Amino acid sequence: MRSFFQDFVEDDDGNIIRCKMHDIVHDFVLYLTKDECFTVVVKGAKERMELPGDEVRHLTLLFAPEGPFPVSLLNNSKSLRTLTSFDSQLTSIGIEGFSQLKCLRTLHLRSNPITEVPKEIGGLIHLRYLDLSDNRELNELPDSLCNLYNLQTLRLKECSNLVKLPKEEAMRKLTNLKHLYVELCCNLKSKGIRGLRNLKTLDVFHVHGGDDSEGLRLEDLEKLHQLEGTLRIRNLKNVKDANAKLEETTLDEEIVNALQPHPDLESLRIEGYSAKTLCPNWMMSLHKLTRLALVNCRNCEVLPPLGKLPSLESLEIYWMDEVKKVGVEFLGIAPSSSSSSSGSAILFPKLKKLVFSLMSSWEEWEGVAGWTEDSQIKIMPSLKYLGFEYVPKLKTLPDFLRKTPLQHLVIRDNSPHLESIVKQRSGEEWAKISHIPNIQQVGR
Repeated sequence: MRSFFQDFVEDDDGNIIRCKMHDIVHDFVLYLTKDECFTVVVKGAKERMELPGDEVRHLTLLFAPEGPFPVSLLNNSKSLRTLTSFDSQLTSIGIEGFSQLKCLRTLHLRSNPITEVPKEIGGLIHLRYLDLSDNRELNELPDSLCNLYNLQTLRLKECSNLVKLPKEEAMRKLTNLKHLYVELCCNLKSKGIRGLRNLKTLDVFHVHGGDDSEGLRLEDLEKLHQLEGTLRIRNLKNVKDANAKLEETTLDEEIVNALQPHPDLESLRIEGYSAKTLCPNWMMSLHKLTRLALVNCRNCEVLPPLGKLPSLESLEIYWMDEVKKVGVEFLGIAPSSSSSSSGSAILFPKLKKLVFSLMSSWEEWEGVAGWTEDSQIKIMPSLKYLGFEYVPKLKTLPDFLRKTPLQHLVIRDNSPHLESIVKQRSGEEWAKISHIPNIQQVGR
């Protein structure tokens, strides 16, 4: 199947997000499906249109003007499996026509000003995929939506005025729903999500505070025990200690310690953490973690001991203003045993990409005492890319960099000491990075 496509584009995790189909393959597919696929350009809201026959399985609407769905298109639609719209301004879903779509599997009505989803949508019992994203006039979803017991994916991203989902008792009927997307649904009171016990994908978990009975609490995550992939938790500031006496920084530390991510977690981003130390008690148990980003942890003074994470491939650290020195604890070595003679070890064994950015106080990156190129301690043996951005005070680099297989070193924006090292191309610090074939300075 892969040979039918070309020009693949992958995301940072290696997943294919875009590709092209060869023109010959495209034309051949169109020929095979000429009676099953139909695309119509809607010229006017009152224009009467009909399908060319009852064999059409997949219908696409283009450029529909502002107004209700043109239900005349659905007169011969009993066999329709897919209905999509693009670049349209549909304000409502026609009840009369949609009641005929008993075989519909996919309904894509993204980016329309739809104000209401009719309760009759619950009759589309074979629906697997429903996309109502970016319908910014939509306020709520009917309870009848929960009759769609075959629904597997529900996309509601950017429905900025969406206030509530059906209640938890109703949502429990969506036993096959695996993927729910609610990013930028900032006003959503989403208590009903607790009822989705088989949910595997949830892009954002909004924590609500106060006495809001319809909002999610952090402890509700415990009910969603099948979640996998990437999850962003928003509004941790709404979590309150039972005694309401803890300082915010202490509370942040307790919250993060209590999260207990799944041990198979592969990607993690911690943002806006305000405590001075960042070393949750579960961090070292994430043996499958490949990507980690620590962002805007401005009070943090010491980097966590990440060197013993066996699968970590990408590490990005941004906005840690209080870090002045990165020592051996970052490698996972206790300061008391920092000598290279303390035994053999492989630290950051799979790390390929390492980025430090916006660390205004950082002065020193310390190596391992007594380390030599023949040392039994191997550090970052897979590192290919090292990036620095706005590290104005950083003057020293660790000795072990000279032994890494680095291919790219990028220095950006107001990192004068590093820029000077590269410019002079001599001295002790230059010897640590002189083996890197591609050194780039950007922003000056």
